[in-house]
Amino acid sequence: MTGTPEPAGPAVVTVREHDGAVLRVTLDAPRRRNAMNARSCALLREAIATATEDPACRVLVLDATGPAFCAGWDLADIAEKRERGDAQAIADEFAENQRLLHDLAASPLLTVAAVQGPAMGFGISLVVRCDVAIASASATFALPEIVHGIVPAMVALDLSDAVGPRVAREWLLTGSVRTADEAAAAGLVSRVVADDALVTTVDELAATVAAHRADAVRATKRLCRELETLPREAAEQHAIDAAVRALAGI
Repeated sequence: MTGTPEPAGPAVVTVREHDGAVLRVTLDAPRRRNAMNARSCALLREAIATATEDPACRVLVLDATGPAFCAGWDLADIAEKRERGDAQAIADEFAENQRLLHDLAASPLLTVAAVQGPAMGFGISLVVRCDVAIASASATFALPEIVHGIVPAMVALDLSDAVGPRVAREWLLTGSVRTADEAAAAGLVSRVVADDALVTTVDELAATVAAHRADAVRATKRLCRELETLPREAAEQHAIDAAVRALAGI
């Protein structure tokens, strides 16, 4: 988390398209370590919507510029609301954060987080809500909210989903920094690669998925999400039904 101001001019989120099938969305406010605020939240939601609405798009890659992936939510963005004790305004801010995380998790595309540096607080939620997270060896992960006297919000649930409640409690209550290898061992990230291999590894993954039919990618992603919410027996039947519909062209 940070309160360092970012000039109003430069973009805080940039979007680059590759071959129509892959959309790369970049957190681009390195001077404030890509801490999120209302503006970057809105731009990121817009980019996710753009990719979702494009029938040719299969993959959305979320990466960042500068030394940090995301330093969490910018404390300066809600400092005035905290000083006023404006609970409703703070709740509204959290509601917007929640909508962004929902959009990311609900995307029909394969979403990939490319974590090249520290991911803190809300940055960890962004990582969890992506389908795949690949971290560079020097990336770190931390929940510093408790150090600032703040109670974590959605990230507490996201972290618990990713690493289990026991590990999550330790991370949340200590605020300690975790290495990329620790994050991988806990299940927070899919794999760890050398710093200079991160871009190539993510590009290769995106290219592999982009080579598949768009409707198959979206249907498989939807099936995976649906199966997560069903009991085992119901999930088995749902998977069979989905495969039958796909094979029969229904």
